[in-house]
Amino acid sequence: MKVLAIEGGASRELLSFTGRVIVHDGSKQELEFLFPKYRDGQVRFVEVDLEGAMLRDGRPVMWLRDHPDMDTVRWPLREEDFVQLQGRTRRQDAEIIAAQLQRAAQEEPSLNEKIKSGMLSDRDRERLARSS
Repeated sequence: MKVLAIEGGASRELLSFTGRVIVHDGSKQELEFLFPKYRDGQVRFVEVDLEGAMLRDGRPVMWLRDHPDMDTVRWPLREEDFVQLQGRTRRQDAEIIAAQLQRAAQEEPSLNEKIKSGMLSDRDRERLARSS
């Protein structure tokens, strides 16, 4: 059975956790979504042969979904949970993040609205004190 493993860009070694090679039975796009900061060549996603619970060369494996850092990810991954990142540049990613931050800032009540409603947080009070 063919699965994907994560290979270190510089070392060319397969990444492992507790001595087991980390493998994924989904698509390369899923891995690119889960590890977006590694799309620039720091790691590669490579096909490996799996025989039972081991690689063909005898090394044990750990499914990515079983890694402790993946316990907050909903498995199996669903199409609506992620956007295909293939072909997007860092600039496009930055533009998307900037737009999300701008929307969030527009949705947050202004300090004047908070003053009128009496809902100032300590952080808001500090910001007001610094700006005066």
